[in-house]
Amino acid sequence: MPHHEVTEEAVLPDEVRRVVVVEVVDAYDFSGLGTSIDVGGGRGSLLAGILEAYPMARGVLFDQPAVVADFHDHARDPETH
Repeated sequence: MPHHEVTEEAVLPDEVRRVVVVEVVDAYDFSGLGTSIDVGGGRGSLLAGILEAYPMARGVLFDQPAVVADFHDHARDPETH
């Protein structure tokens, strides 16, 4: 069986991803969590949204080096994640 890579971009276009992240962050109180961990499969969009909404929170992104580098470049910019 051939391997087909499914990316976050294929599943959720940028505009939809932004709306979903905003809705999840608004619907769930993440303030009680000390550290959130995102383990691969996307670009860290939800983790970026959590860190943006809760600046005192900590986050760990475990993913491919290119994804982590992009995340560090844009994590505090909600327009990119």
